[in-house]
Order: sequence, then C-alpha cells, then structure tokens
Amino acid sequence: MAIPLIQDEMDSQFEGTWYEHNCFLNMGVHYFNFNYQPDQDCDETIPFQVLYTSTLLIDEDSERNI
Repeated sequence: MAIPLIQDEMDSQFEGTWYEHNCFLNMGVHYFNFNYQPDQDCDETIPFQVLYTSTLLIDEDSERNI
C-alpha cells in the first residue's frame, strides 16, 4: 500500500478503511485504520498512524511504501 502524500488523496482513496482522528490543536491530522467500533477485531488493525500537517504527509521519505 502506498500512502498518499496529500491529505485529500488519503480521504478519497481510503474512505472506509482509514479514519481521521482528533488530536490536540496544531498536532496535525492523524489517520488510523481503527474505527472505534466495539466489535472491531484489534488483531486486524495496522499498528501505525498516518500524519498530515498543512495537508501534506509527514515522513522521512517523500514516497514510503508499506
């Protein structure tokens, strides 16, 4: 899976599989594939988050593939 560099692409490409989560002011926008549903199987979640600030991906590499 390739993580989009732009937040709008994340929203359109992964709707229903990655979910925007709230954080503190000025901490960016976090996405997890955890949806807070009580019946979600935690063994099927991915153990990392995707973080955007000013609609751009924060990462050491500009194109990281998972």
